Amino acid sequence: MKKVLLAFMACMFSGASFAAPYLYISNSQFKKISVFDTAINKVVGEIKAPYSVKDLKLSPDNRYLYFLSSENNSLYRILTKNHMIDDNFVNVGYMPLTFEITNDGKFAYVANSKSRNVSVIDLQKMESVSDPIQVPGSPRVVAITDDDQKVYVALGGNAGVAVIDTASNKLKKIIETGADPWGMELKYPNLYVSNEGLASISVIDVRNDKVVNEVITSDTPRGVSYHNGMIYVSVMNGVDVFETKRFEKPASMGLDYVVYDAAYAKTSSGNKIYIAGYDKGSATGKIAVIDPEVNEVVSETDVDGWPYYLEIRKIRPTATHTPTSTSTSTPKATVTPTFTHTPTDTATFTPTNTFTAVPTKKPTRKPTPKATATPSLFSEDLRGKVTMGGQAVANVKVKAISKHNNSITEVKTDSSGYFTFKKLTLGAYIISVEATFIKEKAVAYTVNRGVENYVAIKVSKRQ
Repeated sequence: MKKVLLAFMACMFSGASFAAPYLYISNSQFKKISVFDTAINKVVGEIKAPYSVKDLKLSPDNRYLYFLSSENNSLYRILTKNHMIDDNFVNVGYMPLTFEITNDGKFAYVANSKSRNVSVIDLQKMESVSDPIQVPGSPRVVAITDDDQKVYVALGGNAGVAVIDTASNKLKKIIETGADPWGMELKYPNLYVSNEGLASISVIDVRNDKVVNEVITSDTPRGVSYHNGMIYVSVMNGVDVFETKRFEKPASMGLDYVVYDAAYAKTSSGNKIYIAGYDKGSATGKIAVIDPEVNEVVSETDVDGWPYYLEIRKIRPTATHTPTSTSTSTPKATVTPTFTHTPTDTATFTPTNTFTAVPTKKPTRKPTPKATATPSLFSEDLRGKVTMGGQAVANVKVKAISKHNNSITEVKTDSSGYFTFKKLTLGAYIISVEATFIKEKAVAYTVNRGVENYVAIKVSKRQ
């Protein structure tokens, strides 16, 4: 049902001259959205919000900037031509975190973490389409295929990724992935899901909805962004860069603060990757700018408060049907107009009246349907051989010590010096060889998916 917002909020800008595209930044400390001019790498204005802001997304035509508030469980929209909050909003589920807009700009799918469901919003009418779609877990993040036929919803914990059919708005299946997802990026034919709990990226082929790889990252991967065959992953204190053919890591960048979201944009100064981060002990956060041509941080800008989610004008994909579709027609891609905004030097907007908060009731939780699969962490075998002076070392103990949870798995070498760890959970390990006659030896190894996991350990005799 259409809701009438009780007041417009102020959008206050300095006298700087603006250039498109803007980078919009949500703030986990204050009730506002920062407006960052990518031409000058500077915050040039703030949009005051009625409630705290979570995720934010531009409409495909860039007419509106939508944002979620988990404080009152609603979706709002802002007119980008003057950065004023529109007079319509719509209630969603309990504690919404993120959302995504279909490429035709008609609908939004909202992940409601506490009510464990997904709201479907008609953006033209600003109202719910039907009852929320129940999912078997706490939804954390949403992605939509280029042809708008499928919605992917990553679920908290170890519950996997739910697949929703947009024609029926029904849950189709659950894809088993890593643990505690934070972000997703879809670049056909792959969907990249960052897993905070496993320190990995699950790679899903959207043509058959199967995981084709599990790429191990540095600790706490969060935001994911794609550009030119590379994915940029915000990790605990920096950025990991992986190429998307063999998933090797050609570069990584360290930052002096905890990072969250990542976003790619084509700007007036070229292609850029933007990273949001902050430390809770500081009054300001940072926006780091990465030049993907050299994979280096070229700029860091202070941002008042704690920057969290990022949104910037996107180049929308040409719709591509999955092989399961019987249709041979190609939907018309949404045309994204060029956005130009030139305010006067004295532009200052003031509220027309006082905003009165209207409390939102928590929805009654509905029964959750059973998942179609029981997700579990991915695992692979790790083989290896222990040698001393070129000769096999038989019947010695080999340990695999997980760097994620300190668990220890033990095996022994056979008569030819070979050993096998069966079904090790993907991740980083220390592999050590122990025997009274062997000088202590330990090597680091990352167990990955889709490759031959093999480690050769050369030891020496204890003196």
